[in-house]
Amino acid sequence: HTCCVGTMTTMTAIPDGALRRTRQLVFVTMLFVSLVVPASAFFSISSPLMPSIHQSRRSRSHLVVTAASGDDADDTEGGDDSPGSKAAAPVATKPGVNGPVRLSGPSRIDEYKSPVNFEKGVTKGPGPLSPRWSDSGRWEKDQDRKAESGEQSAGEQQFLLKEKYGTYFRVPNPATLMTKIICTIGPSSDDATTIGRLLDAGMNAARINLSHGSHEYAGKIIDTIREVAKAKRKLCPIILDTKGPEIRVSWISGPNLHLKSGDKFVILSGKYSSDPPVNVDFKDGALRAVVSYPFMASAVQQGDVVLLDDGKISLIVSNVSNENEISLQVIEGGRLVKNKGVNLPGCSVDLPHVTDKDVADIAFGVEKKVEYIAHSFTRSATGINSVRELPGVVEAGISIIAKIENQEAVENFASIARVSDAIMVARGDLGVEIPLERVASVQKRLVASSNALGIPVIVATELLDSMMKCPRPTRAEASDVANAVFDGADCVMLSGETAAGDYPIESVQVMTRICKEAELDVASSLRARSQERMSAADGDQSSSLQYRWLSGVTNTLALASESGALRDAFAKSAIRAARETDAELIIAITRTGLTAHALSKFFAECPIMILSDSERVCSQVLLHRSVTPYKYESLRRESCVPRAIAKATELGLVKAGSRVLLLTGDDGLTANRLETFIVGEEIGHTESEERSAAAREDDDEVNEEDEE
Repeated sequence: HTCCVGTMTTMTAIPDGALRRTRQLVFVTMLFVSLVVPASAFFSISSPLMPSIHQSRRSRSHLVVTAASGDDADDTEGGDDSPGSKAAAPVATKPGVNGPVRLSGPSRIDEYKSPVNFEKGVTKGPGPLSPRWSDSGRWEKDQDRKAESGEQSAGEQQFLLKEKYGTYFRVPNPATLMTKIICTIGPSSDDATTIGRLLDAGMNAARINLSHGSHEYAGKIIDTIREVAKAKRKLCPIILDTKGPEIRVSWISGPNLHLKSGDKFVILSGKYSSDPPVNVDFKDGALRAVVSYPFMASAVQQGDVVLLDDGKISLIVSNVSNENEISLQVIEGGRLVKNKGVNLPGCSVDLPHVTDKDVADIAFGVEKKVEYIAHSFTRSATGINSVRELPGVVEAGISIIAKIENQEAVENFASIARVSDAIMVARGDLGVEIPLERVASVQKRLVASSNALGIPVIVATELLDSMMKCPRPTRAEASDVANAVFDGADCVMLSGETAAGDYPIESVQVMTRICKEAELDVASSLRARSQERMSAADGDQSSSLQYRWLSGVTNTLALASESGALRDAFAKSAIRAARETDAELIIAITRTGLTAHALSKFFAECPIMILSDSERVCSQVLLHRSVTPYKYESLRRESCVPRAIAKATELGLVKAGSRVLLLTGDDGLTANRLETFIVGEEIGHTESEERSAAAREDDDEVNEEDEE
């Protein structure tokens, strides 16, 4: 309008005559431009613009997932087969983004409209809109299309969960998890319903701590676990954790003592240490305590540190008066009550390897036919051998787990590992016995050394400790679990989180998610570690950390028998072949479980299914990383292999078209044949099987003739 008025003012100054018509034409043109064009432009532009503005206002609470541009902007989240149409996904314009931003849906719990059956885990409608897991394990957004079209397997549909604070998520199928999860069963999880939910969430083995509770209570838990596992057609080995030899405060001079820094303190041992504790009566009012270890005065010397109550109270030895009395000074004080633990970091103690209570507990475990016994406070190989020599342990086929909890066990690890069936890095007491800053490095070295020997290693204690009272762990705890997977741990263990915590199921669910994500990121490093392990097994150990750590063993693998060397050679070949052919599963037939030990030694990148006719062997190999055991009565190839493929398909490990490697042997004991096939194709019989079948037919004919 300003331009029009200015032009008309200029034109009025032009004299009449030749320019009169020009003046009239310019006036009409400018009037048209100033009135008609702006009006038409306003109505034509604002019509498509206003819905986008309103849509943008409505979508402020929505979660932005991806930015699309060009042809990709027309694709819908579910693809061409998804219900709805291309208009199903809202599109809004956002400044600074090249192209429209696709919004995946509401992130707030009150805006979630899709009905979800959390008991069965089946989605109806669009499904949850938070991250999901794809077949490869990564996040994906087409699970809802699969659910609508029926492409999801039963395994995928079971793991739609909702956290306490209102976030929907999908956890991975526990059957595809390489790392195993051990749960401690206690008051928070001892009923059949909770145990069943723990198994569904990913529990692979159950630990029962005999430091607390009676044999009657533990027996009921064992029976319940086995009944629930049988009903769910799952294996769940039992780990019986003994109390072990330990030093405790048996008497204090008062109901409780409040120790302050600088206080003088006296510990009594020798003649005062007895069971039951002697009743000491001193009238001078000095701060005193009696410990259960009668030889403590000979184990410590001036300058040694003594820790009470898991390191909460620290003292330093100022003088050892005699075999009955030790004078100390308080460094860090606190409240002290009876029955608290006593730790002597760096001191050699002469405690029995197996106490009377341990003997009774192990006899109870033999009676209940448990799969594992965890020996607490292992100090040397003598402790493991002492447990193995107890009546019924060898006959029952019980495996022994060595718990590494003190400096002496770390120093003697080479000899301990050679006689143990599994290793547990119990970081609770270990963090008290050795300097705190060394715990992480010692954990890595113990895990690497156990991997080198092919024995399962468990990382335990305070992995998700905050989840005893909180539905979410701290970020440091999540990193701790992931680092255990990065180190190469076969198992991670939950203690108080599932035994006495408020969120036992959520603890397992969170641990499953963390382990799965860590396994996806550790695949490349596992390949390098597998190659290092194979080179070390071939004799080149110059760059192998675990072999430098095993200072007492010159070449552990070289000590194996001829059959063991053959088994290792075929295990290495299977791992290499699986990696180079992109196999999705390795199947191994074994009667003893030794093939599972050999395969786990070289870090398989795909799941390993172990076929055995022994339930005990299946339960014991279950603690190996990436191993899925399957018990079948007959180990004949033509009958057990198709069943194994069917089971693997049911668990979501393979599908039609997947490549599978089969490791087996003629005698069923030593693996000496490696073959490959594709799921869905016909498997031919080997020459030895044809000869065996022909021999069986001849025998049948002879038997028929004899009967006639």
